Amino acid sequence: MTNISPKLPISLALAGLLATTGAAFAGATQPSYVCQGNLNATEYKICTTPNLAAADQRMADLYDSVRSRIRPRSDVPFLQADQKRWLAIRDACWSKRCIARAYAQRIETLESYAVIRDD
Repeated sequence: MTNISPKLPISLALAGLLATTGAAFAGATQPSYVCQGNLNATEYKICTTPNLAAADQRMADLYDSVRSRIRPRSDVPFLQADQKRWLAIRDACWSKRCIARAYAQRIETLESYAVIRDD
């Protein structure tokens, strides 16, 4: 079993995510979704904040990894429902700090799921 990455305390991960320049998104770091069209306010902030975009991509990579390896497979709908609940929490954020905190917590949760038994 391989842990996807070493765990960082949420406060340390949050500090890294909050070290933003506020520069407009210029393609250097992209989130897991296309930054065009009908974006909500939170998605727009993620698209225009490189560290939030990087956190989104990290979270999406972890989610995809957990989803592909989860056993039993019958637990996939639980993981999907859990992700939808988390997205609603993230989208309720009005500040970049709140969004960063939501990502730090979700990444920590997904990392804990990543240690899955290979029966």
